[in-house]
Amino acid sequence: MMLSTKLSAGHRRRQLQRSLSTAAASIPRSKDDLTNSAASPSSPPSSAAARLPTRHSHRKLPLVCTNQTLKTQITRQLLNAPIGSLFTYQVDQDSADQAWSIADDCVQKTEYVLRGHAHSLPGTTWSRWLLQEPSCEISNDQAMETIDVMQRLLDRLSNEGLSYMQLRAARLEETQGPRVNAHEIVLENDAESEDGNNTELIHAKQVFESVQSLQDDVNELSGEQAMEDSDSSSDSESDSDDDNENNATLATNEPTYMQDFSHPGPTTHMYDVLLDAMACQAHVVTARETYLLWEDLMLRHELDGGDASNKLWHTRPTLQSYNASIRVAAELPYDLSDQSPRNMERRDDAIHLTFSVFDVLSESLLHSCNSATYTYLLQVVAKYLPQSRSKGHIARGMLLHAREQGLLDSSMVKAYRSANEPPNGDEFLETLQVFDRPVRELPHKWRANNRKLRNHPREATY
Repeated sequence: MMLSTKLSAGHRRRQLQRSLSTAAASIPRSKDDLTNSAASPSSPPSSAAARLPTRHSHRKLPLVCTNQTLKTQITRQLLNAPIGSLFTYQVDQDSADQAWSIADDCVQKTEYVLRGHAHSLPGTTWSRWLLQEPSCEISNDQAMETIDVMQRLLDRLSNEGLSYMQLRAARLEETQGPRVNAHEIVLENDAESEDGNNTELIHAKQVFESVQSLQDDVNELSGEQAMEDSDSSSDSESDSDDDNENNATLATNEPTYMQDFSHPGPTTHMYDVLLDAMACQAHVVTARETYLLWEDLMLRHELDGGDASNKLWHTRPTLQSYNASIRVAAELPYDLSDQSPRNMERRDDAIHLTFSVFDVLSESLLHSCNSATYTYLLQVVAKYLPQSRSKGHIARGMLLHAREQGLLDSSMVKAYRSANEPPNGDEFLETLQVFDRPVRELPHKWRANNRKLRNHPREATY
């Protein structure tokens, strides 16, 4: 009985192997599979495991346009196309998912060529991950031109999305009438709002307020917001005038169909690719440009519901969106001994960028700080703050906070060491002596999460 059981089990196993071999032989093989099989002669060609897919496609690297001729051709095609020709609003396609589905072909093409431009810049994620050819050094003019082209591609797709939303808003206003102000709805239905049943109205008001707050920050940084009155002893008449002006501004910024969701086109991946390129070529960019780019990304995220309810991966920020922005500030050229107004303005912009991003990341419901975050924060402190006990306390506070979260690694300790050169005080040097040893020798709870919270498990850059 035992012998017959073994024979039947062996027969079933041989049958399964034959069926696997037959199924594997019927799978069409791509050029990449042929190349990989030719490059690894140790795998027997008749093995089913060599032909069956063992890695899901979402774990593979996306395509990168490394051909210079094709990259130039697609870039010109996108930049020179008339507004409204890349993707067009279709009647009754009014939801955000439908809008992104219509724009998908153009989005993928833009991401494809953006990764190609980033691949040509030394140090970027795509130049490190693709081992086709070593990236040579490029001049500042070439780096500036490449980043400018990437920015123009992002702006071009944004303009296309705005055109889409304008056609959609015109159609909806024609068929459904003008959009009612969310504040007026809440006031007219105050009883329903207090009961907590009218969640859509409450969400509309929250989105409107968050968008207006972000837009005010963008306008203030870009110089478009009017200067505030410096006279603190204004009378009641001037206060009433200011209230009237604020009400007029609020009336002109009433929610419309344009604010139902963020316009299709620019994706978070595009922003991440551009921010990574700016961080690697920080000597040709500014902190103010980086802040405006990051703020635009967050504005789109808030329009789609923010951390609490944004379900669109196209506009949800990643951990790289935050860390790459802070990294730009850490990599910007700065001379601590230069006390010129322009250099001081450059320092203020970098610090404003760093801690604005860090503040939003600290309160985010989607992500939390990781080792790269604190490493770049310490590099910013080391670069822009002068030698003082305050600098020592700030740097040590960041290091201890990272230790409590189990994020310590060698790069962070190195950044803390640079923040104390020259020394800010004896007690800070004593702290350095505690942590200045191989990471493996540190207690496990101090470094337990330094790999788990990476943006990508392949490397610790973000």
